Amino acid sequence: VSDICPDTDPGLIIGSVPVGSDYTYQWQQSFDNRTFKDIAGAVSKDFDPPVLSATTYYRRKLITSECAALNATNVITLTLLTSPSKNTITAPPVLNFCNSGDPGIIRGSPIKAMSHVDYQWQQSTDSVNYTNISGATSIEYDPPSLTVTTYFRRLITSMPCNIGTPSNTVKMMIIATPIPTVSAEQTVCIGNSVTLTATGGIQYSWSPATGLSATDIASPTAKPTTTTNYKVTVFNGYCSTLLSVKVIVIDKPIVNAGIDTAIMNGDKVMLDAKVSDVEGATYTWTPATFLDNPSIANPTASPTKDITYRLTVKSPNGCFTVFDEVSIFVQEKLVVPNAFTPNGDGTNDNLLISGLDSYKASKLIIYDRSGQPIFKRLAYPKPWVGSHNGKP
Repeated sequence: VSDICPDTDPGLIIGSVPVGSDYTYQWQQSFDNRTFKDIAGAVSKDFDPPVLSATTYYRRKLITSECAALNATNVITLTLLTSPSKNTITAPPVLNFCNSGDPGIIRGSPIKAMSHVDYQWQQSTDSVNYTNISGATSIEYDPPSLTVTTYFRRLITSMPCNIGTPSNTVKMMIIATPIPTVSAEQTVCIGNSVTLTATGGIQYSWSPATGLSATDIASPTAKPTTTTNYKVTVFNGYCSTLLSVKVIVIDKPIVNAGIDTAIMNGDKVMLDAKVSDVEGATYTWTPATFLDNPSIANPTASPTKDITYRLTVKSPNGCFTVFDEVSIFVQEKLVVPNAFTPNGDGTNDNLLISGLDSYKASKLIIYDRSGQPIFKRLAYPKPWVGSHNGKP
């Protein structure tokens, strides 16, 4: 009786030389040790069995004549040792990682065999060449954090055959995160649009959706009404990367050069312009006469005569040009005489109030000694000549 390991050549069965002559050999086999059948072509003294697929019984008979009684040898039993139960491993729930990842435990089925079973976990980066993992000799295995795609399997061996049987393979895939690009910062005049472009993926997701022609394409058209920071998630089928691009919206500025102002001759005044917040706008006051800096929003003016200034504001990128005006009225110091001589001699014939003509809203009233008004004028269009109702 011989114990044969799976996939093992049993070796030659040697038969003795019978006494006598005029006979031939015929080898037979049986799978139940009761019913034997001739083996085609097996008519030599010895017999070399093939690799077994089951426990098999062999014997040799001698053929001397058709009527002779069966002359058979003893039976040789070749017992095929039972293979261990199926070697199966089960993958953890998560198998795909972006750039790196720590997979969970790979579960392994317990093995039933005729004797003690040894476990050895193996790994490979090409699913062809496997190497033993040092210390990984348990039923289950917990892989460390991985940075490359790796294949795992479990090898089992058991006595007496001691033949290694590999399990199925579990693949842990490490996928590189996409390295995408996105448009540079964009500036657009309000009411106009600009195209945003992302690359490096197979799927794209933009947010916020406000002002976008689409949120799931690589190159949507953006037409925001305010400066917006758009974000795009670039996805390569497994992993994603988040990028952002700012779209600066240039709004039409609102310009107010300020209210008209009156100053005394020799004084200064700061022009109180109000301009809506337009980053990067340029300011120009014209004329530049009597201004300390005609290129800022609030220059100081020191005119010596009435003047009207125009403030022109240009937004960045040439989107808009807006202007407004403000007037500065320069008033003189009043000098009021206490007498005049309207006698027609050409000297001091008129009541001259120096500087009064610079007060456009002035009102002049002259009273006689009894308190009766005898002269009234608004804005002082011309001097008083000393007459009342056409009489001196």
